[in-house]
Amino acid sequence: MDPKPPQLQDENPPKIPSNPTQNHIRFSNTTTADKCNFDPFHQRRRKLERFMDTFRTVVIKIASSGGPLTAARQMLIEERLRDFFTDFHTPDHPTYSAMINRAIRDLNEEGGSSEESISEFIRKQFDDLPWAHSTLLKHHLRKLCECGDSR
Repeated sequence: MDPKPPQLQDENPPKIPSNPTQNHIRFSNTTTADKCNFDPFHQRRRKLERFMDTFRTVVIKIASSGGPLTAARQMLIEERLRDFFTDFHTPDHPTYSAMINRAIRDLNEEGGSSEESISEFIRKQFDDLPWAHSTLLKHHLRKLCECGDSR
């Protein structure tokens, strides 16, 4: 049985005293970004991927119960599954923490990088980003800050 994740106290990031660099984020180094190993988004994603793999196996097993499947028939079934479940597609970009750290390192902006400049860098460098990129970016920036990986 999987342990239940702790409930998040506050969905909003903590208020930072007003100053001109409050929207800029700096990370101390790129190796500490992955130290915070509780990430509910990725935990749910892994569970969904396991479910989809199991579902795919069951569908193929049922389809082949009348006899062996031809390669063309199996390919058609898998294509239909991908059409129906778009999450069968696995993105080929690195993790958000890795993309964020690379953006901050490569941008090397004085005073830190803004969320907008990080997002623009990631969009230019990586294809196949999810439609909810900006929301995911905010989530991962907040998580990296909460884990103490920013200064």
